Amino acid sequence: MVATTRDASPSSAAATVTTTTGGSSGTVVAASNAGGALTTGEIYKNASPGVVDLKVDASAEGSGFVVDAKGDVVTNYHVVEGAKTIKVTFADARSAAAR
Repeated sequence: MVATTRDASPSSAAATVTTTTGGSSGTVVAASNAGGALTTGEIYKNASPGVVDLKVDASAEGSGFVVDAKGDVVTNYHVVEGAKTIKVTFADARSAAAR
């Protein structure tokens, strides 16, 4: 799976996110709108609302991030491989069942 997001809001940093299904490789590239580098704090502030916690079948746990307004989440395949139930907890503490 490959997902790309660009400027979700006028004040956000542009980002390109690439990950692969079935593997654990991924790349996150971010640059500020002004062309300068982002600080660690700025990256965290921009990205943390989209980070989710995944609990799988009560025995596995992992993380992922929301990539669109539909609520699609990207995570490593091994986190959800063979899962019967998946619970996603969002940054604001809301949770939902996932498939």
